[in-house]
Amino acid sequence: MKPNLIYVADTMCSWCWGFQPALTALCQAHPELPVRIINGGLRPGSAAQTLDASLRGYLTQAWRSVEAASGQPFDWTVLDWTDFRYDTDPAARAVVAVRRLEPTRELDYFRALQAAFYAQGRDITRVTVQVEVAEACGLDATQMNAALGAPDLGLVTRSDYLEARSLGVQGFPTLLLDRGEDLRGICAGFKTSDGLLSAFEAVLEHA
Repeated sequence: MKPNLIYVADTMCSWCWGFQPALTALCQAHPELPVRIINGGLRPGSAAQTLDASLRGYLTQAWRSVEAASGQPFDWTVLDWTDFRYDTDPAARAVVAVRRLEPTRELDYFRALQAAFYAQGRDITRVTVQVEVAEACGLDATQMNAALGAPDLGLVTRSDYLEARSLGVQGFPTLLLDRGEDLRGICAGFKTSDGLLSAFEAVLEHA
């Protein structure tokens, strides 16, 4: 089996957004390692929360921490949205749809969805936005709409959540090195680019 990185994350997880530059740096340093995304399921479906005062306050503090630690930009107008339900399932389904259409573009699409939400203030729970982002990534809009309407898309997405749990993942982002029968954790939680590269080299030394 060809070694690969397993990235357990959620597009609407702010620490995953903060982690994006570090993951990009690792991918650039080791282009021989493909990345397999497992959608972790931050607040899917019944776990979703209305963006009320309590959640807004929590997100404000969390996003400020991510911004300070990572330097990633935030569009703070998102927190002014009314009648918004913080449901991470629709965006996760969109990522799985792209995986089925064009697996090699899944990571790019994941990153683009993150940027659309956090940096551009776009509602990525909406199909129209998901399709527009897919088009910007070079995918066909008609095919993307069809993929989003697949009757088994929800079931396949939930299988990602179950796989994340089976791996013992308790938070996002989590990054693993998969070499077949040898599965090793690189990080569980946010790291800077230098921190992630160091952690990866340490895993290789002990592999």
